[in-house]
Amino acid sequence: MFARKAGAGNGQSAALAGLSAITLACLFLPLLVHARLGAFSRYVADDFALAAVALRLGPVDAQAFWHQTWSGRFFFVFLVDLLSLAGPRTVVYLPAAALALWLGGLTWAVAELSGAPRRNRFAAFALAALLVYAALDFTPNVYQVLHWQQGMLVYVAPIIVFCFHVAFTLWRVRAGGARPEPWALVLGGFVSFCAAGMCELVSVLQITLLGAGAMWAARATPPPPRRRSLVAHWCVGAAAAAAALLLVVSAPGNQIRQAMYPPHPSPAELARLSWASVTGAFAASGGVVSVPYSKAAAAAGTAFLLAALFAHVLHGPVAVPPKCLLRRAALFPAAGFVLVLLCHVPLCYATSSAAPAARSLFVPAFVFVACAAGAGYLSGLAARESRHPAPGWASAFGPAAAFGLTAVLLYAGPVAAARVLRDRVPASRYFAATLDAQDRALRAARRQGARSATVTAFKPDWADDAPSANRYHWVNRAMAYYYGFESVVAK
Repeated sequence: MFARKAGAGNGQSAALAGLSAITLACLFLPLLVHARLGAFSRYVADDFALAAVALRLGPVDAQAFWHQTWSGRFFFVFLVDLLSLAGPRTVVYLPAAALALWLGGLTWAVAELSGAPRRNRFAAFALAALLVYAALDFTPNVYQVLHWQQGMLVYVAPIIVFCFHVAFTLWRVRAGGARPEPWALVLGGFVSFCAAGMCELVSVLQITLLGAGAMWAARATPPPPRRRSLVAHWCVGAAAAAAALLLVVSAPGNQIRQAMYPPHPSPAELARLSWASVTGAFAASGGVVSVPYSKAAAAAGTAFLLAALFAHVLHGPVAVPPKCLLRRAALFPAAGFVLVLLCHVPLCYATSSAAPAARSLFVPAFVFVACAAGAGYLSGLAARESRHPAPGWASAFGPAAAFGLTAVLLYAGPVAAARVLRDRVPASRYFAATLDAQDRALRAARRQGARSATVTAFKPDWADDAPSANRYHWVNRAMAYYYGFESVVAK
């Protein structure tokens, strides 16, 4: 991590490049297992209700139905309707498709943020893989986020769309002229509008980041290239996200869903709940909606150090002085804390609770690891560009120390995560086989004219609810509506 001396630098560079390749391969291990587990995804709980409404009413009437009775997340409902019309087997491919699109969007966004996208494509790809792995590993209930259709479309999908929006905007600002291109403004605003139409939490994050980006671009000294175009794009994106958020929260169905929770808290109570939610998201031992302190420290440390390694080895030359890079790196922890706190505000406001659903913590988890990785990446660049010569002990032991530390991080991080996920394959296969057999039996009974059905009370450990012995339980009613029975009961 020090400036290299002439002569000895070539060998060290080759060693660090090899280490980067090994690190990237290890980061892909848990992602590949996640894609494998996705083959065992099936309809669970809300999926039956969403699919039944889409199949019976059609996309247009289904949109109006949910808007009036449950939620204003219009683009989420649009995607669910399309997938429902395509058939239940689409959930099998969603996790792998989400991972591929997320990696692609993040790689493009990071490459554009680097200022030299062609030169830094491999570095951007490595950092994107690190962010995807770390965010999923840090999420308390990753199966509700990635392997459940509703959770994935509400939380992961808008983050993916937002990544593509940032990448597209920076690409058009870099490739266009001093004035913003009208078609690019319209398309960028539309993409931002769609992302915000899937999740209120992500829309708040969009408005904050895009608004802050516009203010920075307008006031930065020296001004960034094509300042006018950049400010226009960020302002349009923020305005589109705000319009989508207004459309989502004004839906009449929100009042029906809100009846399940206590009244909205006062501003003072909201501040208290938000702070308690942030601090309660970490615990000494972890829990359903919390992660252990040790895992939080490990996630931040892994993201920081591996991002520093990728920047040190893979990023092209930079013209920014090392001290300036370090000052920028120091801003990430403070910005990360503010953004994580901001993410908890809409969660606490909606539920009037300091204990939000575990799946909703995916968004602040992504912000947390992204800020840690951003600080590490800039620190790695600063160390590489430092003019101070490396001490003798650093030249002798630096590569060995880097290999040792990286080996520990990889073994305790992505390699261990891949093993844990692999151990879930048999249970997930059994879960899928059980639900497939149940689906065949229910469809056969319906074809024979049965008016009621009995199912097995089977619930995976990550799910919140399952059919019960009560025919009026909401999951039972959703399954009955989906399959066309008058009632469904579970034994």
